[in-house]
Amino acid sequence: MVAALGLILLPLAGRAAQAALPQVDQISSVQSTFVDDPQFGKDPFFPKSTRHLPKIVVPTVNAAPDTSAFAQLLNSVSLKGISGLPGKRLAMLNNRTLENGEYIELKLNSQPIKVRCLEIREKSVLIGIEGTAETKEIHLRQGIN
Repeated sequence: MVAALGLILLPLAGRAAQAALPQVDQISSVQSTFVDDPQFGKDPFFPKSTRHLPKIVVPTVNAAPDTSAFAQLLNSVSLKGISGLPGKRLAMLNNRTLENGEYIELKLNSQPIKVRCLEIREKSVLIGIEGTAETKEIHLRQGIN
């Protein structure tokens, strides 16, 4: 009889627990708006940022390149190795693999300069700079076969 009384009161206890919960109010949210105006305040995350400063565009002048700078560039190219058969040789210049006629792009004073592999020989490579007649032969280091 006690079990039957418990089965009858069980659904009533569940309704009482549901009725006792507090009422949840719906909170309306407001969408944030951000003003990105250089005349108004500063960036709180990057206060020293210079992105709002005007950018000055300087046109590039196609002046004659400095030959001593080219000599410096050619001296910075190193031959790491040569592989392949005599008809189809590959050379590794500055950790980049090239074959005859291919270019690599090197930076000189933050400007890209194209260096061309003119000829791959048995123990050396002949390279030149695009737009000039200047060439240089780079040999493998001593002790490398």
